[in-house]
Amino acid sequence: MSGRAGINARRGSPSALKGIAYRLASSLVLAGMFALVKALGSRYPIGEIVFARNLFALVPITWLVHSQGKWAELKTKHPLLHMRRAIAGTLALFFSFSAVTMLPLSTAVALTYAAPLFITVMSTTLLQEQVSPRRWIAVGLGFFGVLTVVRPDFSAGLPLGKLLGVLGAIASAASLIYIRQMSTTEPDFAIAFHYTVFGIVVGAMSLTYGVVIPNVVDAAKLVAIGLLGGIAQMLVTRAYRLAPASLLAPVEYATLLSSLLIGYLAWGDTPAMMEWIGIAIIVGAGLLPLLPSNPRAIARSAIRMASKRRVR
Repeated sequence: MSGRAGINARRGSPSALKGIAYRLASSLVLAGMFALVKALGSRYPIGEIVFARNLFALVPITWLVHSQGKWAELKTKHPLLHMRRAIAGTLALFFSFSAVTMLPLSTAVALTYAAPLFITVMSTTLLQEQVSPRRWIAVGLGFFGVLTVVRPDFSAGLPLGKLLGVLGAIASAASLIYIRQMSTTEPDFAIAFHYTVFGIVVGAMSLTYGVVIPNVVDAAKLVAIGLLGGIAQMLVTRAYRLAPASLLAPVEYATLLSSLLIGYLAWGDTPAMMEWIGIAIIVGAGLLPLLPSNPRAIARSAIRMASKRRVR
């Protein structure tokens, strides 16, 4: 592990804490984006939504590049790395957007945000990051939670929406791992820019299979999906530059609570009992690695620090 990675890997380092904050912010923004996708998904082709998401996401990304005068830095010596990340990210959009339109919002998000489980597994082989035994226990519990939500019937096959949700999680995990790999050589905005342009091209190609002209209200929603997606994309890219993938993985679950609330208020969506249980297991597995390993030692340290402040 490089010196920089070693610093970032320390749970309490400033860069790691900033990375967690950026990832948390991106998760909340994504919850709003997914809600808009669900609102439009039954009336518009998924490819059209993916196209709008990337087209208007280019606005905040381009503004950032222009405001910092970084156009020259968009050139890259690693086009294959960008292509690999763009393919994984675009597949994640198609899979997860399709799942959101077919399932209750909370269920779809629970499945697509099983990505942290795959991130933790991939980070050990692709990034050579160290994963604690407690995180491996969390991964096992998380996969059990996913199975509880999906409830596979091997004689009849998986429901399409739930299968797409799992595939979206795998593609999303791969995309985020690739971001982490590229973060040492590629600027944040370059990673986001090239991925977004790729998504525009793929989304435009999909329009040949069908397009629906939106009304004014729906057009505004499509623009909002893109803007939120672009903002979230920059936040995610920045987060994975500052902190290890295995440390950021549990923060993904912050979107679940927002999705549960939005789904209930907007559509009256309530997961089935077994899905509630599975979601609870997934959330618990995600929070497990965040718990302090030695609460008593941390409490004693906090008391000592408070005492020193009083003395001063």
